[in-house]
Amino acid sequence: MKLFAILILGGLIAFPTGTFGECNDLPAPRVDWSECDKKGADLAGAILSAAILTDADLSGANLEEGFLVSAAMKDVDLTGANLEKAVLMQADLTGAEIRDANLKGAFLGGATLTDANLEGANLENAFLGSANLGNANLENALLFSANLVMASLANANLTGANLKGANLAYSDLSKANLEIGNLEGADLRGANLSGATLDDTFLKGANLESALLKDSNLIGVTLAEATYNSKTTWPDGFNPKEHGAIRVD
Repeated sequence: MKLFAILILGGLIAFPTGTFGECNDLPAPRVDWSECDKKGADLAGAILSAAILTDADLSGANLEEGFLVSAAMKDVDLTGANLEKAVLMQADLTGAEIRDANLKGAFLGGATLTDANLEGANLENAFLGSANLGNANLENALLFSANLVMASLANANLTGANLKGANLAYSDLSKANLEIGNLEGADLRGANLSGATLDDTFLKGANLESALLKDSNLIGVTLAEATYNSKTTWPDGFNPKEHGAIRVD
């Protein structure tokens, strides 16, 4: 998976230049399945790089280990689909319906997921570095040990999401809703949490060094064993030590 990504970025893999346009066309790079009904289709391992899947119905489809680099997937329906270990680097999933989908171990580096609905999706161990999830709905999503370094999650809904052990270093979580979420042991170094809702959020053992929490809501937050430093900013009048946080400098 990582080798494919390196080869593409290095320009060492060229995709065919043919264009398609019929829903019964076989899976191939650049295939045009826009608005096609592929509900429940078995597309495991399919190479769909730069495919046009706009408004397609892929709900319940099996795309395990599929290769969808730079695929156009605006408003695609992937409800309940299996995308385990799929490669969606730089794919455009704006407004996509991805509820209850399996994205465990998927590679979504640089992908666009603005306004996407990922409620209840499984993103355990997924790579979302530099992905754009602004305004996305990730309510009750499973992001255990996911990599979201430098990802944009501004205004995202992460209510009840499980981000235990996730890497969110230098991510943008400004005005995100993380209420009753689990961020135990999460890496939030340099993360922007200004204006975020962290009411009753579990941040035990989280790394908050240089994180920005100005104007965030921290009612009932758990900070036991969480670490912070002199560059960490807190809401006016908030004393992290009283909540069990540990200053490390």
